[in-house]
Amino acid sequence: AVVIQRMVQAQVSGVAFSVDPVTCRPGVVIEAAPGLGEDLVQGRVCPDRYRFDPRGEVEEVSSVRPGAPLLDEPHVRDLADLVSSIADYLETPLDVEWAFDDRRFHILQARPISSVAGKPVYSRRMVSDMAPGLVKPLVWSTKYAPIVQNVFAPAFEIIAGPTGVDHARLSTMFYSRAYMNVTAFGQLFKKIGLPSNLFYVLSLEDRATRGRPAIRLRMLPVLFRLGRFAWREARVGRRVGAFLEAQHRNLDEFRAVEWTAQSPGSLLGFFRRLKALHADSQRHIVIVSANMLVRSRLLGRMIARCRPGTDPRDVIKGYGRRLGLMPFEEMRNLAHEARGLDRGLLERIAEGNVPDAADKMSFTEAGKVVVEKFEQFMARYGFLSANGSDFSEVPWIENPALVWRSVARMALEHDDPLAGSSEAHREQVLALVRSCLGPLKRRLYDRLHASTIWFMDRRERLSLLMTEDSYLMRRCLLALGGRLVERGVIAAPEDIFFLYGEELDRLPDDAAEAASAATKIADRKAELARHAALDPPDTLCGDEPPILEPPSAEGLESLAGIGTSAGLAEGRARIVHDPALTDGRFERTDILVVPFTDIGWTPLLAGIGGIVAEAGGQLSHTSIIAREFGIPAVVSVRNATRLIKDGQRVKVDGSAGRVYLDRD
Repeated sequence: AVVIQRMVQAQVSGVAFSVDPVTCRPGVVIEAAPGLGEDLVQGRVCPDRYRFDPRGEVEEVSSVRPGAPLLDEPHVRDLADLVSSIADYLETPLDVEWAFDDRRFHILQARPISSVAGKPVYSRRMVSDMAPGLVKPLVWSTKYAPIVQNVFAPAFEIIAGPTGVDHARLSTMFYSRAYMNVTAFGQLFKKIGLPSNLFYVLSLEDRATRGRPAIRLRMLPVLFRLGRFAWREARVGRRVGAFLEAQHRNLDEFRAVEWTAQSPGSLLGFFRRLKALHADSQRHIVIVSANMLVRSRLLGRMIARCRPGTDPRDVIKGYGRRLGLMPFEEMRNLAHEARGLDRGLLERIAEGNVPDAADKMSFTEAGKVVVEKFEQFMARYGFLSANGSDFSEVPWIENPALVWRSVARMALEHDDPLAGSSEAHREQVLALVRSCLGPLKRRLYDRLHASTIWFMDRRERLSLLMTEDSYLMRRCLLALGGRLVERGVIAAPEDIFFLYGEELDRLPDDAAEAASAATKIADRKAELARHAALDPPDTLCGDEPPILEPPSAEGLESLAGIGTSAGLAEGRARIVHDPALTDGRFERTDILVVPFTDIGWTPLLAGIGGIVAEAGGQLSHTSIIAREFGIPAVVSVRNATRLIKDGQRVKVDGSAGRVYLDRD
């Protein structure tokens, strides 16, 4: 047979990848050159380059001829959608050759990306809220690695039966950062009939991958068990309420322990029991978070159909005041009490001269009241820290200066950062949405809205509870570290955080383990310091991590992320990695740039102009609190704390999800 084909009269041609072929990061990468693609494939021309994020938004346009790209945005977007659909259909990352004849695109070839084929892909994106930044060995082996065994493995086995997957390979650490095995999770999700990128869909609003229908007779039992599991976990409300009450009672025993009076064996026993309680909390917070995210997405779809252009976030504004702002509300009340104190004393506290503040306050009746209420506040919330899931972080009660400074600053300013918050606007939007729904849909909408708020509330309560059990773990471990210091095994109590859990279990009775502990700790401290200077990508391909180069902002005019609190703010960037290490004095002209935020960061968020965070999604703590304070926020901005310089002028667009950099 002789095959005769018409030649495509290509005006532009090139290659496209359904994922980044170097880093495996999700999102389409397109390279284009004029005419036929032979010169591009042979490396004889420099191509125009276009990059799309996983949500299909333009992330980069790099043209050989500045201001004159070969493809306009509508055409390049069509090509990106086409490449994504082919990759979804074939269910593998693809290298696609294409040609454009000035009317339509022709797909010439599609083949698996050789640099990706057969290699596992790891991602930080799905765990960036839970495990942001550097992770010490004991935190990893106690908190993050066990979540697979505690939460995901049992769920998969309930739905699909024995999976044959090595659960230990579902998560790992590279450069002292937590990563999840996207490839292995994707295979498990597909096995139970869900999109392979389900984590991304729920956490960062990626579009679901939709391959060929695979519903066969053998899948029916799995789908039945999936439906039953989803139905049961969607009706988890009473169980969560009972768990919260029981968990509070369980922690009462540990709140009363005199840790320094315990033997090493007793302390290890307490630690194991706290880990078991934490595992129960992990199971519940994952189910609650999934319920909240799914309901929020369904709520957004109903609003988009009913009133296009309405921001779905407007209907949940205001509820953060009673969810994530409980400690801040009490700090604000404390500041109101402190306004009766000497202004000079308050100014010295706000500037950081805190140590003798309590003694000087005790000279007056008003001061005694403030000190007493401050102590009551610390008894309730002193366990909070910059990262509530990391027991190696210093909590407020060990560094009360941050709280004192924030209280003094609020007392001096007489300014309520929550004034004019948007309850009235929320009610107006709610009324408009309900008015365009029929009786049945209105009832469904009301129930969906109420359940979204309910799960938001329970998520915050569980998060607060898990922060406290992390603090109790910290007290237990520091006491055990003190005992090991007395025995000459380690140099300082905090060194215990550089041991893995299995090493800690063996340490009291294993002489060889004790003899090698100091060397291991020194090596791991040095390794953590080296890793702190690096910036690994959020997605890695293969089990061997690449050699890293420091990120560069050269030539960048803006950074992309997820806009989660609408509005524009312009000012100077203030880079903060740990709220305990800053003086806490910020103004409305300051834009806070952070790796992430937790409840322990809330004092810094009052009185700033805007916030940029490297981690987070629409319903992360950063997003909820920014909306309550009415400040623009963009989250999930990769490398923000490194690419933005401290003091650099930036503009935050919380609606478009972009951060613009001033080069002057």
